[in-house]
Amino acid sequence: MNHTRFQPLPAAFGLLILTPLLLGSSHAQSEPKSAEIRIDRDVIVPEFLERPNPQGMVDDNPPWFHVVVPLVEGERSNAERREIAGRLKWQRRFHFRLSKDREFQSGVIESGPKRWSFWNPLRVLENGEWFWQYGVADPGTPDMPIWNTEVFSFLIRGDERVVAEQPPSAEEVLVKLKAIEGPIVAMRAGQIGKLLPTDTWPELAREMKKTASRALENDRMMTKLNFDMSMDDVPERLKSTVTEPFFAVRGRKYWVEAERHTSALLQGYLIAGDREMLERGIKRAIELEQARLTVVWKLGGHVVRLRDAAIYDSVASSFVDSFWDEIPEEHREMFLNVVREKVMDAGRGGLPENWRLNGPKFHERLEHVHYDQHDWQYKVKDLINGTVMLVRHDPEFEEWFKYAYELWLYRNPAMSRDDGGCREGNGYFGVHEHQLVHCGWLLYQITGYNYFLYKPWFENFGKHLAYAKPAGNPGQGFSDGGNEGASMSYVVELLAHLCPENAWNLWCFKTVGRRDAAYFAKDMSKGEKAWDMLSVWREFKTPDVSEIPPPEEPAAVFPDVGFAAMHTDMANAADNLMVNFHSSPYGSSTHGHPSQNAFNIASGGQPLFWRSGYYNGGNLHNVFSYKASSAHNTIMPDFTMQGFDMSAYGWLPRFATGQRISYCLGDATHAYNGVHHYGGGNDLLDQVNGRHNGCHDVGMTRFRRHVVMLRPSHVVIYDELAAKDPIPWTFRLHGHQEMKLLENGFALGQNDHAYGTVQMFCDGAIESDITDQFYGPATDEENKRGGANPPMWHLNMTTKDRLAATRFLTVIEITPGKPVGFAADPRLARREDGKFTLELGGYEVIAQMDPARESLLSIRSADGRAVLSTGQASEKVMIANETRNAALKGSTLLWEKPSGGDETFCEVVDQLPDVLRFGNIY
Repeated sequence: MNHTRFQPLPAAFGLLILTPLLLGSSHAQSEPKSAEIRIDRDVIVPEFLERPNPQGMVDDNPPWFHVVVPLVEGERSNAERREIAGRLKWQRRFHFRLSKDREFQSGVIESGPKRWSFWNPLRVLENGEWFWQYGVADPGTPDMPIWNTEVFSFLIRGDERVVAEQPPSAEEVLVKLKAIEGPIVAMRAGQIGKLLPTDTWPELAREMKKTASRALENDRMMTKLNFDMSMDDVPERLKSTVTEPFFAVRGRKYWVEAERHTSALLQGYLIAGDREMLERGIKRAIELEQARLTVVWKLGGHVVRLRDAAIYDSVASSFVDSFWDEIPEEHREMFLNVVREKVMDAGRGGLPENWRLNGPKFHERLEHVHYDQHDWQYKVKDLINGTVMLVRHDPEFEEWFKYAYELWLYRNPAMSRDDGGCREGNGYFGVHEHQLVHCGWLLYQITGYNYFLYKPWFENFGKHLAYAKPAGNPGQGFSDGGNEGASMSYVVELLAHLCPENAWNLWCFKTVGRRDAAYFAKDMSKGEKAWDMLSVWREFKTPDVSEIPPPEEPAAVFPDVGFAAMHTDMANAADNLMVNFHSSPYGSSTHGHPSQNAFNIASGGQPLFWRSGYYNGGNLHNVFSYKASSAHNTIMPDFTMQGFDMSAYGWLPRFATGQRISYCLGDATHAYNGVHHYGGGNDLLDQVNGRHNGCHDVGMTRFRRHVVMLRPSHVVIYDELAAKDPIPWTFRLHGHQEMKLLENGFALGQNDHAYGTVQMFCDGAIESDITDQFYGPATDEENKRGGANPPMWHLNMTTKDRLAATRFLTVIEITPGKPVGFAADPRLARREDGKFTLELGGYEVIAQMDPARESLLSIRSADGRAVLSTGQASEKVMIANETRNAALKGSTLLWEKPSGGDETFCEVVDQLPDVLRFGNIY
């Protein structure tokens, strides 16, 4: 049987991309002229929405509509700008209208007045061209919009994603929300005393009861919560130099201890129904909030308020949500104000006098910005939680809730467009876990609608996690804290329960599993994700995953976030060879690293050739030896590192996989633009910027990297490199354990389970060196490593001559066990036409190394039944006497024809990221 997994790109996309609006603005298609696409833009994904959305082709039906209309336009004084913005923000109204009639005379769907600039009709649209328009109404005449003169259009073709049932409107959710009595965010009134998982997870039930009983016993011995702090708490060595932050950190410690004690009492009542826990919890909750408002420490010449040191997590909000009828009348407004402060993101200053006038703090910003990590990690969740509680006591928050609900429905989770990954990598993925679990589950409990079926991001989450971090393997390694990466066990389990028809969810649940009972019980007081699972288990049967098989495909690509993963055994980390490859349309920012066209290799569940450096290793170390591209396994042209900015982007034009060969192509031509937005203040930026530190625009004109896994044990890297002027080119590789240079261009790396040899070939002469020194020395500024900063190893293989263009061919062979004696590897035969031929123990590799000729990488297995051809000169592949010709010269052709089993053939050409293919950008 012949399975064609990948098809040539639709004709409209074989184009030179020159302008931001070239795609998504026309429905016409023409024949492709080239298999290769060049993207020539300042940025692929803009930081803010740049134009009315949607236009052109869309991949959701119905799409969301969204415009950006500045509050203040034209030249104005600061005073005028403040006055105008103050009058319009949250007060002006947006209107949308939609029809298949360009004149809007028939079949018109209207939004009505909205305080925010996005809208969805929440109905499936029929095929054809649709026209839409928006208008803005002054606060004084909210029902009389001034319509924008331009009419926009988009096309419904019939192959867009359509959910079986559209989500309820904000108005419908409000009706259901206000009809609920008793707790709403934490649980339902009928669940009090019934959430212990005694039958389903008795070990956790014991841990939960133990935590509650311990809190009750401790409280019986207490007269009051302890917030006492004096100079006796200061170590002798610091008494003369103690600073205010010392007391603030100490005060925060007292606060967290007191709040978790109180939370344990209140939660103990909710799970066990013990009235003594409730009575004591109420007393402590009131005491806790009064202390927050009144406790002030005056020590060592410093004044520290508990209000400033307090970190809110659960008590005050859960008090309003779950115990309203138990709060004494005289204290109710005090607790409502706590929730209002959290909803307002009021900060240390508390509620401003005009807090009701301007709406949610991030209104007119968060909907427009592509991604804001902290807002999506917890502030949107806090807004939803808070407004859900407050609408039952303060009708003015109804509009706030509707904004929060529609913003979440539209943009959540904002970490990537649709492929289930995170633009920051998986190191900081776990910080989003509370929001990812809680918001959808809370709204499900209110409405009965499964929001995890609404977004393709959740549909693809399990697949992304399965390839990015198979159980027992390290994480991606292209972001802060990404060596291990988050297991996301709470999201995994939630989706396995609510979306068990998705096999990826079940596979992840089978392999990731739960936290152990003690850890899970501790998480109960740290937010919502663990607590929510108690009610999930009551409403959904835990799926049987015992018969769920491993994924059939050994590799996958996620072009939205620019990530590909290749494996040899996803089910057994000890036997797995893993290759991660990264080239992101988002460029780099926040916790995501400038690591375009970088790869990492792990073997036996441990990094082998892996990015280097230490998180929080000091400013200079972070910039040059941890976060910079020079700390990753990628190219350094002219000893230059990639820009740290969304404009310093890469992308993955192609991917193909069989069972024996997997292939991915990355393009990082725009990554070395010299634009750097590192934190750390002006002094650090002065040290970073400049040619002397490799922080300039190198004039790169081509960096296409072909990465191939040849199972079971080889990785081939083929680099096409060119710049405007002749420069030296460096292939950079790192290891956490000792690396050795065996010969020029031939090196060895190792971990505890395997070793890898690295051999690099170039048409010109190269020089090689290895060092265990960081460019920016590491410090342990947070004492996470006990002051130790073990060395790491860094391999450089650099052209001796300055070249305007060159090509590298690098072969990495991984062998289990410990290395023993090595000599030069005589595997190369050179041909006169510029091609190099290598024999790799089971494969023959031919690469065109002359940069003046069309690129070509050709690979054939020794038995002749697995072949790959890619590059500008790629035209055909052959197995035995049978030939498959490319439909378009320059295509990637992968053909596997095993003696038994299914045949695989695919032809792929460059395909743009979805954000450029479709006109519904978010």
